[in-house]
Amino acid sequence: MASAESGTPITRVPWYRRLSRWRQTSHKEAVAAERALLDLCRTPTQTTDVPVGPRPDEFMHTIHARDPPAAAPALVAVPGYAAGSGHAFRIVDGLAAAFRFYAVDLLGTGLSGRPPFRAKSTDEAVAFFVDSLETWRQKQGLDKMLLMGHSLGGYLSACYASKYPERVQHLLLVSPAGVGRRPSEWEPSRLPSAWSLRGALARFLIWSWDSDLTPGRVIRGLGPLGPGLVQRYARGRFQQGLALSDAEVARFESYFYHILVARGSGEFALRHILAPFAWPRQALEERCADLQVPVTIFYGDVDWMEPRSGGRYGAMLREKRGVLAEHDTETITTPKAGHYLFMDNPSAFLKQVAEVTRQYLPADALQRLLDAAAQAGAPLGAPFHPPDALEEQPEREASFASEGGRPNTAPNTAPQ
Repeated sequence: MASAESGTPITRVPWYRRLSRWRQTSHKEAVAAERALLDLCRTPTQTTDVPVGPRPDEFMHTIHARDPPAAAPALVAVPGYAAGSGHAFRIVDGLAAAFRFYAVDLLGTGLSGRPPFRAKSTDEAVAFFVDSLETWRQKQGLDKMLLMGHSLGGYLSACYASKYPERVQHLLLVSPAGVGRRPSEWEPSRLPSAWSLRGALARFLIWSWDSDLTPGRVIRGLGPLGPGLVQRYARGRFQQGLALSDAEVARFESYFYHILVARGSGEFALRHILAPFAWPRQALEERCADLQVPVTIFYGDVDWMEPRSGGRYGAMLREKRGVLAEHDTETITTPKAGHYLFMDNPSAFLKQVAEVTRQYLPADALQRLLDAAAQAGAPLGAPFHPPDALEEQPEREASFASEGGRPNTAPNTAPQ
């Protein structure tokens, strides 16, 4: 089990090596990029590679706080598709103040090992992630956890909770993918004529999806042009609204590039779990219709995911098995936020998490989480000021809508 702590220097690559390679990455550079991103946080963190299988490339990369609060409940964050645990960097300080906080890269994603992906069906693809997550939990010695999954990580977290309900105290789905069924108007038989421009484009997109033409494969194929494309996306997407600072976005785009361009593995699950245009092959409404775990679903107010499907799923669970805990089966809207609501508006999101999880937290831990939420709007890397010393800020309301251990060295088999 390899680990690393705060303060790892950024890796500098000689110019001649940058010019002589197609993909501008290595596992060592990816680890350094993640450390640079995490060093923006005030909380000292440690990263660990946890073995989850017999192969040397079967390990799950994990971020956790070095000094967790005593007797705190465990909260495990699972990132979405083409994302990594480092995407949670804006909420690390808040969650680590109240919980034993873990952010884990699913097998085959992020900085985790990249074994060959051989699944041929939805069930096999889901099992690839769910079974390895259960092995990770056992290795970490966690009896129960609050499980927070974003996007496709939300779908897989729900599948995990459905299979291992005794291990999940509360399920927090953050802009989850795959909740509702595909509407009839999106059935392949309803596509425009293949002789029309729209029909031809739709069929090309379907072919690309079914051929595993993933974002990672595109970025890898672009070679030295890849970093520039990722940079333009990151700066366009995350420097609007309650934006990342220049320091944050520069470190984030480097990290994002390295995890996108690593050897393909878990990314190839996409076409087995989601159909073209991101509709689920088996919606949570069907797959997890009998979920026996408290669940709360979060959406941004300008989210491209469909909040009505979350409300419908919550209403279905309420009708079938009642309410299991406070805020169970509710959908919650985070203001001034899109799909990455914890990055777009970390302050409001943390306040909402505090409200949902207060039933599991001691009073002092809850207060620390609320204090950190008040500070979360400040650029990371800025000096810390206690919330009562901050200048008065416009109130950002948290909108609730009840709508239905060794020094870390990269394993020799890691992708280069």
